[in-house]
Formats: sequence, C-alpha cells, structure tokens
Amino acid sequence: MKFKYKIFGQDTKIREGVIEESNRENVIQKLQSEGNIIIEVVEAPIDISNNIFDRFKNKITTKDLVISTRQLATLIGGGVQVLRAFRLLSTETESKALGHRYEIISDDVKAGMPVYKSLMRHSDVFDSFFISMVHTGEESGRLKEVLNYLADYIERNYELTQKTKKALTYPGFVIATFFVVMIIMTIFVIPKLSEMLTSQGQELPLMTKIIMSFSQFIIDYWWAVIPMLIIGAYYLTLYIKTPEGRAYFDTIKLKIPLLSKLYKKLYLSRFADNINTMISSGVPIVQSLQITSDVVDNYVFKKMFERVAEKVKDGKLLSIALADEEMIPNIMVQMTRIGEETGELGYMLSSIAKFYKRELEQTIDSTIALIEPIMIVVLGLSVGILMASILLPIYNIASSIQ
Repeated sequence: MKFKYKIFGQDTKIREGVIEESNRENVIQKLQSEGNIIIEVVEAPIDISNNIFDRFKNKITTKDLVISTRQLATLIGGGVQVLRAFRLLSTETESKALGHRYEIISDDVKAGMPVYKSLMRHSDVFDSFFISMVHTGEESGRLKEVLNYLADYIERNYELTQKTKKALTYPGFVIATFFVVMIIMTIFVIPKLSEMLTSQGQELPLMTKIIMSFSQFIIDYWWAVIPMLIIGAYYLTLYIKTPEGRAYFDTIKLKIPLLSKLYKKLYLSRFADNINTMISSGVPIVQSLQITSDVVDNYVFKKMFERVAEKVKDGKLLSIALADEEMIPNIMVQMTRIGEETGELGYMLSSIAKFYKRELEQTIDSTIALIEPIMIVVLGLSVGILMASILLPIYNIASSIQ
C-alpha cells in the first residue's frame, strides 16, 4: 500500500514524497526514526494507468459513475451485502476501468477496510463529496438511504452539466468550422488569387494587401507557427491548472456576456443541491459547506463558499453569511432564512435547487436562441470582408479590361 507524506526534515525544509508500507503507522514510525517531523501522511490514490495511452483507455466518464452509483444503490437497497455488491459491479459495469476499481475496493472491504477509506484511494474518480456521503452513511448505518441520495444527486448534476455543454457545443462547432474554412482559403485559395492580382500591376486596397500578406506569412513560416501554437497551448494548459490561472479563467467565465448568467445559475443550483443532499444525509452544515466549496468547480465560487463556511463556523446563520456575498441573489438568501426559521432548511434548499434548475434550462434555451443570430451576423461580416477584399480588385480589373 502506498502513502503520500509531507514532512519537516532535519535540513529544516518541507519535503513530500510517496512511500510503500503495509499500513500508515509503519510509515509514521519509519519517517520519525529518521528524525523527521510528520506534517501529513495519507493513502496515495491508486493510478492504474502506466502511460498516456492507458490513461485515455482507462478514462472513467461521469456517465459511467452515474450508472454504477445507481446500480450500487439498487443492490444495497435490495439487501445485497456491500462486499458482494462491489464484486457484482466489478464484473457487470460497462467501463472496464471502473470495474477494476470496484474489484480493488471489494478486496479492501474484504480485508476489513471501511468503504469510504477505500474510496479515498481512488480520489481521482470519487471526489470529496462522494467520499464524505459514503462516510456519513457508514457511520450512521444509513448507507442504503445515503447511496440513493447520492445516486439521485449525481444524476441531477450530470443532467445539468450535459445541458450546459449542449449550450456551448453548437457555437464551438461553428467557430471551429469557420477557422478551418479560413485556413483553407488562406493556404490554397488566396495565394492563387494573389498571383493574378499582382500580375495586373494595379494598386490594391489596404485590406486586400493585409490579407495577402497574412496568407504569404502563413505559407512561408508554417514550420514556426505550428510549433508555437502547440507550445502556447501546452503552457496555457499548464497555467490554467495553477491556482492563479484557474482563478483568472474562472473569473473570466463569470464575465462573458450571455454565458455569465448560465454559469452563475449552474453553480448556484449545484450549491443548493449539494447542501440539501448532504444535510438530508446527516452531514453537519459546516462540513457540507466546506465539501461543497471543493466540488463546485469554480475558483470564485469556491472562495466565496469557503468564506460562508468560516462565518457559519463562527456562529452566523447560513442566511446571514450568504447575504454578505454579492453574487448570492436575494431570493436565495430569503428562502434560506425562511428555511432556518421554520426548521425546513433542507426542503427550502431543495426548492432553491429545483428553481435554479428550471432557470438554468430557460437560460440555456434563451442563450442558444441569442447566440445563433449573433454568430450568423458576425461570421457573415467576417466572410463578407474577406470576399470583398478579394473580389473588389477582380471587379476593378474586369472593369479596366472593358
């Protein structure tokens, strides 16, 4: 079994690494015997991929997790023992990669390890929300009910995410197609027209000169442009994965016209649904907020919910903590306050989640309806400018010949 450790070494430097031992206690004992001060020792996530091709082949999709979680909830709800349920899933699930994970989990459970601890070894598949829910279910003896809550939640979240992706797929496809067409014209069409226009010796419009120069630049220096684009994309990807990069791009996402409303409603719906699901499963409100901040998938909202969690931890009501945040709409604050006053916070949060789900669906429909004509106009103007830059000189040549 592998463990990740963080220690304060004898050289007064903090060091991290991975060590293989039979249990956590042996790791601590070994590190302390070397004169180190232990900061953290946790089980390392299991990585069943050996190279980039294995990672692609063994990729586990959200859809795989949705289906298998519902199957797990159904099996345990039907009285099947946890060990046997995971054994069955390891052979029945369509995803072989996920089936292999379940096989490892069933071995861990057979050896006496709690399910949630085994899930922690696969944190690249099961997020902190999933693990915390299972942990709560095991400790309270309500694993069957909690898994049903969890399966319902993952299905709702998957549905919302798919609808959001659907709203962004069409514009992305059209823009990509436009750039492909422009590249083809730049490389194959414009150079031939350029030869013809240049041979006539006439003065060309400024826009025509710019397009011809750009086309010639791409043809002459493609060997440098392509590597630069690949390297730029690589370093941009690395930057996005850093806290600073993620914060920057997540902030940009919330400022893009049309899409900002869509993202905000997605995160608010996810927040209300998360909190409701965890409270209904017996997870304390502060822990629910902390876990939600980890899985909300936006840096700006993550920091906001972390602030809310700290205020609730210090004794503030959830509604008051939410009211301090500008991005939380007043209707959510008011409904949360009513839920706290009536003792029906879970019900109110569920109502909020349903409300924002409907709002999100309407926003997706209206966004698509607005994006389509805007894109048609923008792309039409772009193509029109390109064609005019080429056709206008040809028209002038034809007129001079007549």
